[in-house]
Amino acid sequence: MHEQAFEAIWPLKHRVISRSSISGARLLDQDALKQEIGWGIRVGACGLGGGFGWLWTKRRGIVHIYVSRTDRFVWIDCKNGRPWLITPEHPGDFVRVLLNG
Repeated sequence: MHEQAFEAIWPLKHRVISRSSISGARLLDQDALKQEIGWGIRVGACGLGGGFGWLWTKRRGIVHIYVSRTDRFVWIDCKNGRPWLITPEHPGDFVRVLLNG
């Protein structure tokens, strides 16, 4: 997390998302995630350490994913782009800092 953006770092690339491009962020548990996306198919890498890439979902289309566990998700809506689903170490703190600076 940087002052004006957050950065997603994959093994072979990275992506910087400016705070000004974010329209909202919220915490989701497994049940809330199922309500948000319906069912989905992952496109990307996945293993014991988690997964990253895209998740094609019935309700929301393509979602960027960068997850390392199956609970305490953070959903990030972007003004002009696909949403993100991530699992930061401290999700509540992450959302608070992302939305409030």
